[in-house]
Amino acid sequence: MSEVPKASGDAAQGGVRRIGLLFVHGIGEQKRFEHLTNSAREFAELMKLDDPGARVTVVDRTTDWKIPAGAPDPTSLAPVTVSVVSANGRDARIFECHEVWWADLGSRSGVIDSIRFWMWGLGQWCAPVFLDRDMEKACRAYTALRAGTGAPNPQDLASLQLQGDNIYKMVVQPPAVAGQFCLEMRARAMLALAALTAFVTLITWSLAKRVFAAIGGNAPSPTLLVQYIGDVRVYESRAVPGQTVLSDPACPVRVAIRRRMVTEMVAMAQRGFDGW
Repeated sequence: MSEVPKASGDAAQGGVRRIGLLFVHGIGEQKRFEHLTNSAREFAELMKLDDPGARVTVVDRTTDWKIPAGAPDPTSLAPVTVSVVSANGRDARIFECHEVWWADLGSRSGVIDSIRFWMWGLGQWCAPVFLDRDMEKACRAYTALRAGTGAPNPQDLASLQLQGDNIYKMVVQPPAVAGQFCLEMRARAMLALAALTAFVTLITWSLAKRVFAAIGGNAPSPTLLVQYIGDVRVYESRAVPGQTVLSDPACPVRVAIRRRMVTEMVAMAQRGFDGW
């Protein structure tokens, strides 16, 4: 394993800029550091294309990485480092690349997870339904109240919840449509249509797989739907006894995902980078 090269010449005289990069993967079954290493490689290639004469070095420490997911390295060491020294030697930058990995908390493609996914998708028609909240109005009302610039619009004020005398909470659960017959029937009809679409998608996907398999001998697996949309189910689901994460017992899985994100962001801010 090589070390990050030192800048030489004018770059050494002008100092080296240390910049932090935090990568967060999307939905799907991502292996740890898979998104980070792929993105760092593409980033290094872009740096080389931007300045063909630049010296670009990538140090990959992911193979020997011992720190568990969700816990930043106490020594502030980065799993991947990309160093760039410009062709004229006057500009040197070291990019410390870190990752927020949460795929182990997301959906899986096993039989049980597939059954849970389809039960969730087809059961959306009976899920709780809430009215939309206009957050623009809520922000406007909150700003007016805190600045003391006058009474906010009553419609804007309805978007806020009063706590005590002078404290207002913006993040509140929207009101349910239960009991409002027209709104509830319309919402449930749309959810039923979505569930029917999911069911038809399952049938047509399976049929398409058989056709492609008969023609080409291979076809994409329908578990892709479970792997990708299943993460949406995991993120929006409530806490289930016996299925929560040790770091956040009795909390929905999304709390643990957010915890990893916030932990890495705080650690990034405390590392003394010139920018991140």
